[in-house]
Amino acid sequence: MIYLFDTSGLVRLLRDPKLQSAWYDAIDAGTVASCYAQRAEFLYSARNKREYDEIAEMFTDLYPDVSVPKNAGRWISAVQRRMAQAGEHRSASAVDLIIAATAAHHGLTILHDDADYRAVARHAFDLSEHNVHDIA
Repeated sequence: MIYLFDTSGLVRLLRDPKLQSAWYDAIDAGTVASCYAQRAEFLYSARNKREYDEIAEMFTDLYPDVSVPKNAGRWISAVQRRMAQAGEHRSASAVDLIIAATAAHHGLTILHDDADYRAVARHAFDLSEHNVHDIA
């Protein structure tokens, strides 16, 4: 299985040595990826240029880049409409939806610690999600 990180999953992993150990092999094998939207969201937390550069280097070294598809907007619109019909359209942010569209397009599983992806997956039948605490 190949995973696409959400920021929530990466934050939990970086803060928990047990999770780091549990996911080490998958990360080392290059089966945990990142996309531009997720990196931009995570890089926002950098406190200065040095930290920004360190985080950017971490992404380059550990998490292969997955491109955001050009048709992400159409996918998001359709899923968001289904979510609205169920009253759940406010559960996922724009970044969450872009990450979800990217994962669905490439057939990846979102690796997260965010209940919002469970809500999105209920309305996006082509989306797979996995909580980082549920070890692979």
